[in-house]
Amino acid sequence: MIDVQGLRALIAVADAGSVTAAAGLLHYTPSNVTQRVQRLEHSVGAPLLERVGRGVVLTELARRLVDEGRPAVLRLDDLAEVAASARPSGLLRIAAFPTALRGLVLPLISALRDAHPALRIEPVECEPAEGLRHVRLGLADVAIVKSWGDASASRTDPGLDRIVLGHDAVDIILARDHPLAGRTSLRWLDLVDENWAVTPDDDPYRRWLDSTTGLDRGSGTVYEAAEFQSLLAFVEQGLAIAALPRLGRGSLPAGTVAVRLVDETAFREIAATVRSARRDGVNVRAVLDGLRHQMAAAAPRVEG
Repeated sequence: MIDVQGLRALIAVADAGSVTAAAGLLHYTPSNVTQRVQRLEHSVGAPLLERVGRGVVLTELARRLVDEGRPAVLRLDDLAEVAASARPSGLLRIAAFPTALRGLVLPLISALRDAHPALRIEPVECEPAEGLRHVRLGLADVAIVKSWGDASASRTDPGLDRIVLGHDAVDIILARDHPLAGRTSLRWLDLVDENWAVTPDDDPYRRWLDSTTGLDRGSGTVYEAAEFQSLLAFVEQGLAIAALPRLGRGSLPAGTVAVRLVDETAFREIAATVRSARRDGVNVRAVLDGLRHQMAAAAPRVEG
């Protein structure tokens, strides 16, 4: 008979890349992980980990056990979540991109600390694609994702549910002495020949911005940086303007202003993604309700 706890430990080693990292993932000690894998080795009658230098690699049998055993372990986890006690408790991991981490998840942790003290939220900062991978593999219970403008918000992933939390409006950020800084609203047509600060062209935000504004056909200079805070720095120095969402943006630098962008595509949709089988679990329900509340509380600064 397959030792389920040993299989869970082996899957963690496969996902994390080492026994020590797997121990952190499972909140065990490294010796606990080793012991559980050894019990699994005894039950299958074959070695599963081989030492290479100071690390370990999975044997061919171990890789097969991980691939074929993961769905069973995830199903057991799903059942445990649905059958949990009436009060939220235990550990729940949320994968979130940086601005959602700042704007939604950290306030959620603070709020649930008082409402559900037995529930522990562990945030994982990563971009949406990696967050979805975490949920598929069972490394996270909830992933917060985003889609820009009207870009295929209805996409579905077999076995996953997507719950829309709300829309995050986009503003134009300008230097305070910019000729357009005194306007109450702006349209894309007002900004045709401006210098822009944008993310690299392989980023979903940049693809949305290019398709909406035709930046690649504009006459202004385009500055690139990976982080929104760096884009704000270009604006602060009077080198460019930027179009940035409000959620998790924080206070603007001195010498800059935000002007409302009037366009039907000027938003990003924020959603939570969970495994369908555990959506009705008490812990997941508490977190989804909390995320909706945080998004609603953010509405005046997000959708105003």
